[in-house]
Amino acid sequence: MDKFRLFIAIEIPSKIKEEISSIVTVLKEYNLDIKWTSIDNHHLTLVFLGEIPENKIPQLKKIIDEVAGNNFEITAEINDKLDYFHRIRKPGVLWIGFKKGKEELISISSQITKLLLKNNYTLSDKEYTPHLTLGRFKSSKNVRLLKEKINAKQFKGREFKLKKITLYKSELSSTGPTHIKLYEAKLKTL
Repeated sequence: MDKFRLFIAIEIPSKIKEEISSIVTVLKEYNLDIKWTSIDNHHLTLVFLGEIPENKIPQLKKIIDEVAGNNFEITAEINDKLDYFHRIRKPGVLWIGFKKGKEELISISSQITKLLLKNNYTLSDKEYTPHLTLGRFKSSKNVRLLKEKINAKQFKGREFKLKKITLYKSELSSTGPTHIKLYEAKLKTL
């Protein structure tokens, strides 16, 4: 049976992807050793599933439908500062978080996680932090400079709507991952 590398996420509007791209353009001036996330791959992961058998996809669709049917569209706004997750002795992922919509995103991720665990999926036990990955550090080159500027560099966010929960398949290659939509369900509107 084929297995797919899957995750459940919320797609980010194109206009916000463009704003994130302009943030990355500014960050590239710091000459950081980062593999930047492609603008096409910007999304808000709710739950990473890993390698899942193809025959589980119908069950995942039902879970997504249930959670989407119980939640309203989210008004969100990206944070005005950057952060990064740490690995031992070096940073791992550079990201930007949310100042608006964070609680709703945590709730939706939690609802999905509970249904997945009830259906015997094995998931990470890391605490969920809603974020958009800007890139992954390859080394800690110039990270000190970024640390000095990370809270001083202000990015003006604006509100946007998050409207759908999406099941993605991630195909890895030497040029980076490609994310393919397998299914999506609309959140309720007010």
